[in-house]
Amino acid sequence: MTGSRRAVPDLVPARMLNEFVYCPRLLYLEWVEGLWKENADTVAGGLAHGRSDRGGGRMPASLDRDEPWTGAARSVTLDAPTLGIVANIDLVEAEDGTVAPIDHKKGRPRDDGKPWEPELMQIAAQVLVLRENGYRCDRGYLSFRETRTRVAVQLDEALEQEVLKRLRQIRRVAARDRPPLPLVDSPKCPRCSLVGICFPDETNELRAAVGRRKLPRRLIASRTHAVPLYAQEPGAAVRLAGGRIEVRRDGSTLASARKIDVSEVAIFGGASISEPALRELASAGVPITHFSFGGWFKAMTVGLETNKHRAPHRAVSACRRSRRRARACTKVRRREDSERPDSPSPQWAWPSRPGTARAPAPCALGGSVTERGAAPRTRGRGRPRVLPGIGRSPRT
Repeated sequence: MTGSRRAVPDLVPARMLNEFVYCPRLLYLEWVEGLWKENADTVAGGLAHGRSDRGGGRMPASLDRDEPWTGAARSVTLDAPTLGIVANIDLVEAEDGTVAPIDHKKGRPRDDGKPWEPELMQIAAQVLVLRENGYRCDRGYLSFRETRTRVAVQLDEALEQEVLKRLRQIRRVAARDRPPLPLVDSPKCPRCSLVGICFPDETNELRAAVGRRKLPRRLIASRTHAVPLYAQEPGAAVRLAGGRIEVRRDGSTLASARKIDVSEVAIFGGASISEPALRELASAGVPITHFSFGGWFKAMTVGLETNKHRAPHRAVSACRRSRRRARACTKVRRREDSERPDSPSPQWAWPSRPGTARAPAPCALGGSVTERGAAPRTRGRGRPRVLPGIGRSPRT
């Protein structure tokens, strides 16, 4: 413990007994630091308590009366200053001249039918609170919604002493300046709603790294604070004033932001933007989008600098598409030429219509004219070189 001790409230909620037994760090984060985050389990638990949270019924001040109380009361809040506990009981029922608290739970009991220890401590604390307020109470019930069963919890001397011991531990933990260490590789952590705040595995790994004298790298992710600016008020005008973007209407300023804090300007319906603001934002790479009154996209204004940055990407994409098309055409030509019986070297053959044969035409230069209409190049002593497969008659 470092520094001075933290002041602890006089009354500890009975619910915190549940949290402490489940995980002391969870108690500290919720009760001392006031942190909370919903998950699927907490939402389902809220649904299980929906009826009791609405309240209903009324308990008598005490049962020391001639006529017995036979009713039920929901969402009863009682405190016990001597014990230092305050409890919000879901349901209190009268039975045989005594009362019994009922605590609703969304899950199920253990496989042997007994309650889990965190829930056992909570219902025992509610029994003690009822006793201190003058009610005769010997047991409580845990109502599990998943199995639709009630599990009775009888309060004996050993369980009472265990509750008092846990209360003393809670006060010592809550008085610390720092939360307790997280659980190590516990199956409780994945289902905890504060796992994204507690970071049990990460915290334990950092502590282990300190012992190994090898700390992890400190990585700071970049974050842009620029946000889009929407001009939706009819008659509003977006203007530039001293390095700030202002939205004005009838001489009054509706909004104002620095230019570096604006990532996009969206103009809706009857709103407008001035020419200097349009030119300045577009040249700075801030797009200006134009929408109709109903929010339909109409146009976008971008600057030359934005197009300059996008041009290389478009050129690369066009080049890749051209290469793919060229490869596809080459494959088609090779496949067609390989199907011709007069093509010993299809990689040099020009594609021709199937079922046709062309003979070499006479040429004034002593060669032959190819099917493309040009005389082939000659090599050596004036002997023409004809590409294989061109101008030949089919073999017989």
